[in-house]
Amino acid sequence: MKSNTLQAKFRDTAGASIVIALVFFLICAIIGSVVLTAASVQAKAVQTHRELQQAEYTVGSAAQTIGYDMDMDELTIVSSPDGDTVQGAQYSVFGREFWKTYGSSILERRAVKESFGSGERLVIKQGNSTVYGKLLVDSDLNITIDLSLDESFAPASPYNMTVYLQCIPTYNASGKLVSFSYERAAITKTNDGDRI
Repeated sequence: MKSNTLQAKFRDTAGASIVIALVFFLICAIIGSVVLTAASVQAKAVQTHRELQQAEYTVGSAAQTIGYDMDMDELTIVSSPDGDTVQGAQYSVFGREFWKTYGSSILERRAVKESFGSGERLVIKQGNSTVYGKLLVDSDLNITIDLSLDESFAPASPYNMTVYLQCIPTYNASGKLVSFSYERAAITKTNDGDRI
């Protein structure tokens, strides 16, 4: 008799449905957890990519504004007893402020064959962001502006760009520089201090 009751207990399936339901629930919970984690990671990746892309667009936009504005400028040098000044027959918005602020100093340095602005900092507002620039104008009036979203110009920043404008000078018969303009800007992305 004892063997019959033991066999009956093994054949009894009254509690099996709850075990199957719990296993099914556990499997669904694991799958749901994996799906939610994957969705969360993907959403964060999209947000990060968008922020990084926006940062690069900001620096790129500043570089294009500087480069394309200044290569439109047609500039003349006007001599006076107080020193030479730069005036424009055609000025861009950025160029007007640039030459008004730095023109006399650039020409003074040029007269003694020195570069201007190795430590000069520019602050450029680009929408809601600020782009920082380091200015260098060599004695041939070629302009190099390094741009970054990082005020310290960390070389590891992936958003550093350089704008290079080559001067096209015009001299009079005695060899004196009377006017100049710039070639189309060369804009390069820099990373870890190296040009790409």
